[in-house]
Amino acid sequence: MQLIIVRHGQSTNNAGHPRVPDPLLTEIGQEQAHVTAQHLQEAQVAAHFLYTSPMRRALQTTQPISKSIHLSPFVHPDVCETGGLSEGAGLTRQEITNQFEGYILSSGITEAGWSTPTLQEEGFLGSTVRAMRLWDMLCQRHLSKNETIVMV
Repeated sequence: MQLIIVRHGQSTNNAGHPRVPDPLLTEIGQEQAHVTAQHLQEAQVAAHFLYTSPMRRALQTTQPISKSIHLSPFVHPDVCETGGLSEGAGLTRQEITNQFEGYILSSGITEAGWSTPTLQEEGFLGSTVRAMRLWDMLCQRHLSKNETIVMV
């Protein structure tokens, strides 16, 4: 398995705007996402699967990448930063479906949102366990098939 990890583009939080729990991309961040997508296409990355975090900035970054590598993204709550959102439940299943056409959602994303109080309270140990769970899932699904995975 080859794993290509892509960081989200610049968010409004990164740009020094008033901090919000689930920020959008700035214009610069949107351009960064398009440049990344273009690079993956020009490099002829033959990806088999595309995973993304349910955080807005990652979902937005994933849009042009999805188009450039011709894959529907799989949105999984384990693909998020430590602590998920600092507050709030995150986008609901319906909100993601409405805003991001063609995205495939994990069962962990519900109509109540995806960021749980348990996730918000996780510390280093909790995030390590979650990362190990994600790695185990990737290995079970892709390791023996020698697949290329892109993860935002």
